[in-house]
Amino acid sequence: MASSTGFYPDREADQCEWLENLGNKCGGYTTQLGSTAGEMAQVKAVCLLLCYVKGPWVDGLQKQAEAAVAFRNAIETGKPPTVPTVPPVVNFTPPAGGASPTTGLLTWLFTVIARWKTAPGCSESIMLDLGIKGTAPEASTQPPDISAKVDGNIVKVRVIKSGNKGYVLQSRVQGDTGFTDLGPTTAATFEDKRPVKTPGTAEWREYRAKFWDGTEVSGAWSEVVRVTVEG
Repeated sequence: MASSTGFYPDREADQCEWLENLGNKCGGYTTQLGSTAGEMAQVKAVCLLLCYVKGPWVDGLQKQAEAAVAFRNAIETGKPPTVPTVPPVVNFTPPAGGASPTTGLLTWLFTVIARWKTAPGCSESIMLDLGIKGTAPEASTQPPDISAKVDGNIVKVRVIKSGNKGYVLQSRVQGDTGFTDLGPTTAATFEDKRPVKTPGTAEWREYRAKFWDGTEVSGAWSEVVRVTVEG
């Protein structure tokens, strides 16, 4: 799978090398990337599985297919009385510590990386070491337009995507010292359904956004908008 990330290689062999590097090194930057030990362990597990699928497993299947064709040809037109050997079946045996097979693992990995790159501690040297620096898309250089309104107990945050796939949204709630991630999203309107911290007590919430193309976060943060949610 090729991608427009600017950092994920096009060649299959290079992709395996990139995944191995990311899986082996990401845990050393847990704090700088605003991550957790659990998330880093999952990233490593996903990298292990993808490397196996892209490398040994697919290679084995390709060789099995070649052997199957040779076996078929021998059965059809081979010289008697030779008895051809039935090619062995390649079983799916992922490596120890690898993630369980499920759909969208590479997409999930790109989403995590996009969030990492918004962390205050994410530096150019870290991105280069992990191989995730990439090139920001030209269309995403301007900060997004953002607005928010309260509808009952839900805050509806609207971001004008301006041709971009989505955006990374962050929020700061009254009493917090900094912004926290609400995650990359492609929704035109994000619904914040979190309850207030103290039941019966109103609180203000602030929101800001950056453009996201599905893999890369770029441009400047939007203005910060604030609303008050009743308790």
